[in-house]
Amino acid sequence: MMISGGPEGRLPAGRLSEDRLSMLDKAIVVLDTLAADHRPLGVSELARRTKLPKATTHRVLHQLSAHCLVENLDKGYVLGKHVVELTRAFHYPPHALRRACVPHMLDLYVLDTRNVVYLGVRENRTVRYLAVVHGHSAVRPPARGADNAPLHCTAIGRALLAYEHPERIDQLIGTDPLVAYTPHTVRSPARLSAELQSVRRDGVAHCDREYRSDIACVAVPVLDTTGHAIGALAVGGPQLDREAVSHRLRRIAYAVARSINAGP
Repeated sequence: MMISGGPEGRLPAGRLSEDRLSMLDKAIVVLDTLAADHRPLGVSELARRTKLPKATTHRVLHQLSAHCLVENLDKGYVLGKHVVELTRAFHYPPHALRRACVPHMLDLYVLDTRNVVYLGVRENRTVRYLAVVHGHSAVRPPARGADNAPLHCTAIGRALLAYEHPERIDQLIGTDPLVAYTPHTVRSPARLSAELQSVRRDGVAHCDREYRSDIACVAVPVLDTTGHAIGALAVGGPQLDREAVSHRLRRIAYAVARSINAGP
C-alpha cells in the first residue's frame, strides 16, 4: 500500500470505473487522497475527489476506521494511527534494531549483569523477542511463535505499552481483568494504567515475579524521534540491582536510539 510518494504504483482516482475496483482498490484510493492533503476531508469532498459514490466512500471509511487507518475528526477524516505504525515499521525494521542492539546486549551480559538480556518489540497484544542473550554469551535467535510474551505483566511489555497513544493503550489492555500468570500478576486495567503512567514518567519499567514466579525484570524503551517506543531492552533474573541495571539500560537505549534515528 502506497500512502505517499510518486505516482508509480498508485491507482489514479477517477481513471477506473467504480464497478471495476475491488474494496481494496477503493480503500487505497481513499488513503492516497487523504495522504495528498494536509487537512481533514469530509465524505462529500472525498467522494468528489475519488470519483466514488458517496455511499461507497462512506462504507470504505467505515472499514478503514475499524482498523485505525483513518480517523474521523470534527472537520472530516484524516489518516489514522495505524498508518503511522506501518510507516514506523518501514523506517525502523526489526533487523536494523536487532543489529544496533546486540553488541550492547553482549557487553551488558558479559561485563555487568550475567542475567538474561532481552530485546523485544510489540506485536499486537504481545511482546515479540528479537534477541535474547543468556548463558555463555549466546545470542539466541527467536523461535517461530515461541518467543512471544504478554504485554501487561512483563517489564519489556510495559516499556512498550507506556509510550503508545492513550487510546491505543486502552484498546490493548481493555476493561476486563487481565490474565494472571502468577499470584503476583497485576490483573486490574486501572492499576496497570497507573503503572504505565509511572513508566512514562520515570523512563523505566519493573515487573517482579508477575510472568514467572522466579524472575524479576527491568526494562527501558528505545524511542524514535517522536517519542514512540520502537523497541525495548530488558534484563531479567532472580536477583537484580534495579538502580544499577536501570542506569545501564538507559545508557544503552539512548545510544541505540541516537544511532538508529540518525539513519544510514
